Amino acid sequence: MPNVAESALFDALPESLRRLAQCGEVKRFRKHQRLIEEGTFGDTLYIILSGRLRAFSADARDREIVYGIYGPGEYLGEMSLDGGPRSASVMAEEPAVCAVITRH
Repeated sequence: MPNVAESALFDALPESLRRLAQCGEVKRFRKHQRLIEEGTFGDTLYIILSGRLRAFSADARDREIVYGIYGPGEYLGEMSLDGGPRSASVMAEEPAVCAVITRH
């Protein structure tokens, strides 16, 4: 259950997303911390409560393709809930707080 300060972050979410986020664990991520690594298998959904995350891929020459920058009220990682490999990497663009929900 979130503490009082974290509860305010949940209040900005739409009701359906808030209920789902409250089932997860609140985690903090540092700027430039990688949350998801492309190609790995995962079962985790990240609902962004504060901060910004960047979804991207890199080619063989390490050139980045950015799919988007996501902020509070948005979520990432849902496509891997089917058990397949991650289709992109995700990194914190700034310090971020997310509700982290696993498939279990």
